[in-house]
Amino acid sequence: MITFGISVTALVLLALLFVLPVLLRKNNAGNDVVRNELNLSVMRDQLRELDRDLISGTLSEATFVSARQDLEQRLLEERQTAQPAVSASVISSRSAIAVGLFIPVLVLGLYLLLGNSNGLDPAKVAPQEPTHEITEQQVLQMVANLAKKLESQPNNVEGWNMLARSYNAMGKYNDAVQAYQHLIQIEPKNADYLVSYADTLAVSQNRNLQGEPEKIVKRALELDPQNVRGLSLAGSAAFDRQDYADAVAYWKDIMKLVPPDSEMAKNTLASIGEAQGLMDGGGAGPANAAAPTSVVLPAASSPPASAPAAASKITGTVTLAPGFRSGVTDQDTVYIFARAEQGPPFPLAVKKVQVKDLPLHFVLDETMGVMPGASLAGHNRVLVGARISKSGNATPQAGDVESSLSAVDVGVGQVSLTLNSLHK
Repeated sequence: MITFGISVTALVLLALLFVLPVLLRKNNAGNDVVRNELNLSVMRDQLRELDRDLISGTLSEATFVSARQDLEQRLLEERQTAQPAVSASVISSRSAIAVGLFIPVLVLGLYLLLGNSNGLDPAKVAPQEPTHEITEQQVLQMVANLAKKLESQPNNVEGWNMLARSYNAMGKYNDAVQAYQHLIQIEPKNADYLVSYADTLAVSQNRNLQGEPEKIVKRALELDPQNVRGLSLAGSAAFDRQDYADAVAYWKDIMKLVPPDSEMAKNTLASIGEAQGLMDGGGAGPANAAAPTSVVLPAASSPPASAPAAASKITGTVTLAPGFRSGVTDQDTVYIFARAEQGPPFPLAVKKVQVKDLPLHFVLDETMGVMPGASLAGHNRVLVGARISKSGNATPQAGDVESSLSAVDVGVGQVSLTLNSLHK
């Protein structure tokens, strides 16, 4: 506080050093006074000289009168001019004194009235929350801008893929289907795009893989028989129509392609066990038997089957608190997401399941991003959460059941999420 006061005083004095000399300087006021007095003295001498010339007969009466009138007029004008010059000098001095006293008093008064003395004490300054430059509305605008841009870029493969994935994350499944339809017209032999298209089409049809979605999956497997995600969806489609032997066959092919200790392997083994149990029980389960929770739901394209498990990943479990079960249905969408601990609010990875899949052991990895250049890769620590959306919309709405956000290190340990509060 003392240091601040000294600094302010020094700055005020420095400012006055520039202002006061100008105000104190009489400029030409003093010189004007001297000049005016000299002129008056000269004109008085001229009057006396006129009087002498008239007496001596050098000047006529008429010439004398005319010359005297001219001098008297000039004398009157000089007297009127002399007074303002003196007044200006006095006013300038008074102004300098007033400014020299008024400015410091004014500055101090304004600071005491409007300033914050606590701001001078670092211990009393509350840390500011980091601001996020990109809001959710801006993310939506980015997606809209991407869609507009692609109208003039029909062959931009990466752009159309990103648009489809973005629509998926936003819950706009019909728009995502249209984007994937355009995408596979550009890349008809890309198995990953075909699988994503089939998966999204199934979701848009109340998660029904029968019919066109299953046909698209089989097309993908013809192009890439080792496509893990395609095998998972094909097995789920077979399970849905109660062809458990076919489902087991697809899922056993997955076990040949993934590390035995991976989460995918664990989930697939559980699904195989469930299907074999139904086969052993009579070969046909109940008519409403649901596909195992290992089905891969639409997020982003899965990595190639031959690739090792992604290093940038997060694993964990998500459960629904008993007190909130009556307020949701089995078909309500569950979003599991991760976003940067410090940075924009849009997700770096998203996984979508349904309430009926809970409790669930999940994996988020760097392939599940929804925005260009934004994924778990390159992030050491993120915030992970889950939310149940009754509308299926990715944008949080009042009444959604959500978990608290948990800060976790990417690739290290697991996170446990409990859906136990309402979004306001």
